[in-house]
Amino acid sequence: PRSTLFPYTTLFRSDRGAPYIVMPFLKGEPLDERLRSGELMPLADVLRIGREVAKGLSAAHATGLVHRDIKPANIWLEAPEARVKILDFGLARAVSENSGLTQQGAIIGTPAYMSPEQGRGAVVDARCDLWSLGVVLYRMSTGDQPFHGADTVATLMAVAMHEPPAPIKLNAELPLAYSDLVMKLLEKDPEKRVASADEVVQALQAMEKELIRKRESLEHTVAVAVPIKPKVSLDRV
Repeated sequence: PRSTLFPYTTLFRSDRGAPYIVMPFLKGEPLDERLRSGELMPLADVLRIGREVAKGLSAAHATGLVHRDIKPANIWLEAPEARVKILDFGLARAVSENSGLTQQGAIIGTPAYMSPEQGRGAVVDARCDLWSLGVVLYRMSTGDQPFHGADTVATLMAVAMHEPPAPIKLNAELPLAYSDLVMKLLEKDPEKRVASADEVVQALQAMEKELIRKRESLEHTVAVAVPIKPKVSLDRV
């Protein structure tokens, strides 16, 4: 894995009147580079990364901040354990602030990962980050984007009007509970969306426990099913 400067916790310091910037130096890679391989990620990795992103968002939302630009490029997998760090809070705003479009009409965020309410310039809250997380989970588990467009306007129209197929239809190996959670995160109406990042954390934790249980059960079944060949005595040959 490569190394880079991690920009989220930039610190401004001065030494004898000379200002300088301090940033931690981290090893690893952004999630978008991991996804460029084109290979589907193991379900265990998808669940863990999703849970850690949701946990980070929960901490931000608890302070009243909305990130507004959750996407694979802003999810850092720190080596060697691929521990998740959420990058680039440069677009973050307090929930009380008007966080739709700029005065010049420029879009704040990344269209393919932007919630419908954010795309139309409405005031947003923490649920817009949950939508974006739903898009990230969709892509990690299926290898495909739920919303496509030839340009920004077409992408925003797809986000507002298109209903993507459930993840389980693109990847039959996914648990139904996971597919349902992603589609719940991608509800157009924020009132119908999952209510909080904490709920996402709890749901993904339950799926991780179930995955571990199934693996242990399968390993036990295989161990019992493998016959033990009796030793052949040479005296009887």
